[in-house]
Amino acid sequence: MPGGKHGRACLKLAMHIESFAETHSLGRTCTNDTFVRVAPNTLRGADVAYLSHAQWPAEREFPDGPLPVSPELVGEVKSPSDSWAKVIGKVLEYLDAGVKVVVVLDAPSKSVTVYRSDAPQEIFRFADSLTLPDVLPGFSVSVASLFR
Repeated sequence: MPGGKHGRACLKLAMHIESFAETHSLGRTCTNDTFVRVAPNTLRGADVAYLSHAQWPAEREFPDGPLPVSPELVGEVKSPSDSWAKVIGKVLEYLDAGVKVVVVLDAPSKSVTVYRSDAPQEIFRFADSLTLPDVLPGFSVSVASLFR
């Protein structure tokens, strides 16, 4: 099991995204291994998933099972037992399934790496501010705050 640091980082990322999205009426955030279909017979449990109101209207109830659409953003916190090869494999599955942005938090390096299918990866270090203009215009959060 990943442990407390993992759970705390998941919470922090989800909390900042949800707060921003709710304040600006942009969308909703899910956590706790929300199932995302990455292939016809394959589900992944996203640590954090964000869907805009354009993707999933505010008045529409979330299903009990897997999300029927790919979220715009998935957040993953690298578990201590995960190799980077495993993490990149998950990232590629999400991107191939239509997720626009995958955000990976790495506690040992206190960094965030952002992946998109149409752009090079971006690395945000401890002193940086994480921005996601293509899915959350105006969003900015201190990377340091994600690891406290």
